[in-house]
Amino acid sequence: MLTRDDAYVRGGSFDPAGMISLLREETEKAAAEGYPCLRVTGEMSWALRGLPGSERLIEYESELNRFFPGSRCLALCQYDRRRFPAELLLRVLETHPVAVVGTRIYENLYFISPEEFAGPGRHAPELQRRLRNLEERADLERELRQERDKFATAFLSSQTPWASAGGGTASSLR
Repeated sequence: MLTRDDAYVRGGSFDPAGMISLLREETEKAAAEGYPCLRVTGEMSWALRGLPGSERLIEYESELNRFFPGSRCLALCQYDRRRFPAELLLRVLETHPVAVVGTRIYENLYFISPEEFAGPGRHAPELQRRLRNLEERADLERELRQERDKFATAFLSSQTPWASAGGGTASSLR
């Protein structure tokens, strides 16, 4: 267990590259001790205190997506929605491929890869992604309506005259 000062603000300032180096070192240590991976959770409210370097939080969150693939480290970043401003949480959401909200886990449709996130033409790919999401949602809604209509048709056509007149099951006993 590391404190905020031991992890995020070593040396008195938050340094995204230094934090990723710490994760790399701790992952290697865990592997050397025989653990299959390092599991990390970070309660992020320290970033609200205005500590030196905390303005680089979103840079850090995005760069983690270069570190985690291929590493033996898993992490859960905890953000209290009651404490963080919506503007910052929107930016955080863009940097996480998976979002856990309450007890639900989502593949994050708003995730932006680190290459796109830091790139100069960031808005064009994001616009394309959002338009694609709109199209996919419309397709899913159309498919759902069609399936509902098929089910209703099949159900109504399976009704026999005696069943629709208030009858129950029929059986023949001899």
